[in-house]
Amino acid sequence: MKSKGLQFFAVLMAICVLASTVSWTVEKHYCMGHMVDLAVFSSASSCEMQLPSKVSETESNLDSCCKDEVFVVHGQDDLNLSYIDVDLEEVSYILAYSFVKYLSLKQDTHEVKVYGNKPPPLLVRDIQLLDQVFLI
Repeated sequence: MKSKGLQFFAVLMAICVLASTVSWTVEKHYCMGHMVDLAVFSSASSCEMQLPSKVSETESNLDSCCKDEVFVVHGQDDLNLSYIDVDLEEVSYILAYSFVKYLSLKQDTHEVKVYGNKPPPLLVRDIQLLDQVFLI
């Protein structure tokens, strides 16, 4: 049961490292206040709305009817790896300690026979009296 928890934790940590090192880009394209396209990791396609040939002053707002929003999360480019200098004595001590702990925690595999509520067998003869063995 513990190994499944450790595996889940390792996968969760791997996902966190991956999410922090990858750059994320989300682009949204709005046309007349309504979202037309949403794209992740790529550019959003525009609605390609055609403008009329004669544009009056009141219709000059058509240029501003389309709007693009870009949301960028920059990932971490360099990871600081830390190195630990360990002596051979420390490694051998840790290995010996973990091996002894593993052996001491190993469970008994001997099968214990349980007979339940059955009474012991009846004695036909008194063996102690026959063999003349007495406790003093």
